[in-house]
Amino acid sequence: MKKVKVWLAAALTVILSLFCLAGCGKTGVYKVTAYKTTVLGVTSTIEVEDSESFVELKNDDTAKMSIDIAKIVTLEGEGTWKEGEEKNSYVITISDIDYNATIEDGVMTIDLKVASVVLEKE
Repeated sequence: MKKVKVWLAAALTVILSLFCLAGCGKTGVYKVTAYKTTVLGVTSTIEVEDSESFVELKNDDTAKMSIDIAKIVTLEGEGTWKEGEEKNSYVITISDIDYNATIEDGVMTIDLKVASVVLEKE
C-alpha cells in the first residue's frame, strides 16, 4: 500500500509539473491592464480593469489583436509574430504594421511611440 501511495504522489507531481510548463510559453492571450505615456520626462499611467482589449499569440506564429484606446483608436486585425533581436523582444505584425513588444514574467508591453500598452497573460 505504501508503494502505491508513493507511486500516486510521483505521478501527481509529474502531471502538475507538465501543467506548469504549459503556461510558461509566450503564446496565449494577454489582456490590457494599463496605458502609459511619457511627456517631458513625466510618466502617467492609466489603469484598466475588465478590459476587452487583448493580444493573442498562437503556436503557429500567428497573432490576433484588438486594442481599443480610449474609444478613439482601435488597433485590430490578424497577422504574425516573431522573436526580435533583443532578449524578450518580439515583433507583432498586424495589417502590415510592426508593433515592437517585450514580454517578461507574463507581462507584455507594446511600444506605440507616443504611449505604451501593458498587457498581462491570462
